[in-house]
Amino acid sequence: MKLWRTILLSLFFAAAPTAQANQPDVLKAAESVYRLWIGVPLPPQVAAQMVNQQMLSEINDKGYVRIMTPQQQLLTFFKQNGQLYLFAGHGSGYLVSNQGHIVTNDHVANADVGEMAQLGKPQVFLVRKIAPQLELMSTQPLVSDSAKDLSLLQVNGLTGKPLPLADGKFVQPTLPVFSIGFPGASDEITAGYGFGDPDAYIQPGIAEGSLKREFKNYGNRSYWEHHAPISGGNSGGPLVNRCGQVVGTNEGAHKQQINTVIAVSNSELVPMLKSHNVSFTQAAGECVDSATAGTRRQLTLLYTGMGLLVLLAAGGGVYLLRLKKQVKAGSHPPINSQLIRKIVGAQQAQAAAGGGAGSITLTPLGGGTPIVLRAGHAQILGRSAQADIVIDKAQISGRHVRLLFDGRSVQAEDLGSTNGTYSNGSKISRTVLNAGDVLQLTADPAVARFSVGSPVSDGLGGGWVLAPLSAGLPNIVLSAGRSVTVGRSPDNDVVINRQQISGRHCRISADAAGNITIEDCRSTNGTFVDDLAKRIDRAALRPGQTVYLANRDIAYRLTQS
Repeated sequence: MKLWRTILLSLFFAAAPTAQANQPDVLKAAESVYRLWIGVPLPPQVAAQMVNQQMLSEINDKGYVRIMTPQQQLLTFFKQNGQLYLFAGHGSGYLVSNQGHIVTNDHVANADVGEMAQLGKPQVFLVRKIAPQLELMSTQPLVSDSAKDLSLLQVNGLTGKPLPLADGKFVQPTLPVFSIGFPGASDEITAGYGFGDPDAYIQPGIAEGSLKREFKNYGNRSYWEHHAPISGGNSGGPLVNRCGQVVGTNEGAHKQQINTVIAVSNSELVPMLKSHNVSFTQAAGECVDSATAGTRRQLTLLYTGMGLLVLLAAGGGVYLLRLKKQVKAGSHPPINSQLIRKIVGAQQAQAAAGGGAGSITLTPLGGGTPIVLRAGHAQILGRSAQADIVIDKAQISGRHVRLLFDGRSVQAEDLGSTNGTYSNGSKISRTVLNAGDVLQLTADPAVARFSVGSPVSDGLGGGWVLAPLSAGLPNIVLSAGRSVTVGRSPDNDVVINRQQISGRHCRISADAAGNITIEDCRSTNGTFVDDLAKRIDRAALRPGQTVYLANRDIAYRLTQS
């Protein structure tokens, strides 16, 4: 018996999966990720003042030159098609088609170069290699969407294998993911000269992490939150799974929460590619990386070998059957997904109950009428009569800023205003405001300046929350005397972007006495309370009851906060 055991263990360890720290499919995908340089063209008279003959000679030799100014400012100059450029920043991008289409962020392709913009319009170049000479390729901008923070460039003559886009059906939280790009922090460590150093490594960096959740921003754009670290220079690079398939496009990292990153979802990228007739590849099924496929082949050989051993020796066959029974007896029980959903839902409900509130007040610091924001209801501030809150001042844009109180804090999004929106003195495009923060419209503090108060309860018994029992669903906060519409259409108070949800699916109301009522809005797949076999038209809700929208996967639990 010892002999048979030895043979079996040898086969098992030969076929057992080994740690794939290098992830070969991810390394292959990195070959289609490129560093992007932003350069500002120098007018001839400016170039003559800043670049001498010795510097021109060095540029002609290796493609660039770096100098330190008397003010201790490091400058990089390079030449492309006979034109001298001043280096103004860098980012990352990845190939999505055989026609040289590159995806990156809008804030990379249309970078804010500050005072350098006075010299000329910034241009984006693709860095191919450095040794022996810096090689750059010009890019042609095709489309940019600042709301999605996505840009599409084209590079003529670029060869490489385009990266496929992952199938969204198989992109789930906890999935292992990898950030690929050219982080500026690595440049700084490598050469000590800071971001975008031409002498720094040309191979992209790869950082591993996991997906956390999918969410929508104030403009109903889809993003992934994940924990695969990035730093300055990574912007526009891909977030990929173990198969090297693109899950999203990295946009930025949280300033304070280490390794908390957001990436633009493929659901925002695909329409852009289709509208410009880009021939991209979308994965047809679940990711099975080459290492896993190899392991499966090895396991197949293992099972085949075990079968041959059974045929060769009856004694060995008996032992194998006994071992199989032991393995089955010691197997882990199947995962109870319903129980997991209940646990997750309870945790989410507890979090919502701990901070949920009915309203928050913005007090004008220069005098005037306070602005009261109700939980779950977006308000647009602007000069136009169509704005929810009209501020009739010339410096204010027609639609200036969008505010949404989520029960804990205020989400603010500038709507492309002429004179900007500011939080605590800093200009913002999107931000979160908490109690004590100052919101200011325009740079002039005398125009419109508000102090954010503390969230207060509506008096609805401390408030009510329909907490999701599944990941990726928004909280539904209820206020006394108000109703909330739920559906797939963007004009709902709560938007659930699932195919099974109707455009206007249901309405949930709370009266002053604390009575909660749910009403189905003739949805296609129905609304249910506690029992999926009994579709409801209208029903009263009690604490602890479960609401199902369309199916078991879209479930909520009513909780008092």
